[in-house]
Amino acid sequence: DDSDDDDDDADAAAPPAKKAKTSEVDKDERTVYLKGLPWTCAEAEVSEWMAGCGTIEAVELPVQADGRASGSAFVIFDSEEAAERAKGMNGETFPGSERWIKVLAGAHGRRDWDEAAAPKANDSGTSSIFMGNLSWTVTEDQVRECFGGCGAIESVRFSTDRETGEFRGFGHVDFDSAEAAAEAVKLAGTYVDNRAIRVDYATPKAPRESWGGGGGGGGYGGGG
Repeated sequence: DDSDDDDDDADAAAPPAKKAKTSEVDKDERTVYLKGLPWTCAEAEVSEWMAGCGTIEAVELPVQADGRASGSAFVIFDSEEAAERAKGMNGETFPGSERWIKVLAGAHGRRDWDEAAAPKANDSGTSSIFMGNLSWTVTEDQVRECFGGCGAIESVRFSTDRETGEFRGFGHVDFDSAEAAAEAVKLAGTYVDNRAIRVDYATPKAPRESWGGGGGGGGYGGGG
């Protein structure tokens, strides 16, 4: 009889484990992926456009490896039904623009970005890394805590808008060696301030020879 009780206890413990396993799948079902957004689009604009579909938990605007806007977004709703309504907006024009937007399943976009986020070879031998998908409230201390074990950090740079001074959601970390940078890119996908960050080697800017005049050149993609 005692053995039967033990079996019952084991069966009772199984459902929570199964629920935890499917939580990420559930999130994908509640997420839509937008393509074709204006380069200057902000999270608030995306939220306002899709507000009629249901309650939005979060909006993510992933950036390209060089720190530039990607024209895409992930919108996470509180229900699958809301996400399905959002998919019905596929092909509609984004407010204030002539861009028609593709609205796809969230899992489709995650696959695209997982492949794009794979670290590339450090052909230039740089000792700096690019960080993308940063939280708007991230701090330098949090970044240093994340990468401190990779090697000596010389500086942490957060990119801001030149006109407004607002944080743009990405930045760079400068190490004292290429070896330290190689260790840092292994941390791609690590959660910093509750967001899984993108990490890759920083890409040197191409020289602006055709522009002439002073300045230009130097530094890394996206500024800082």
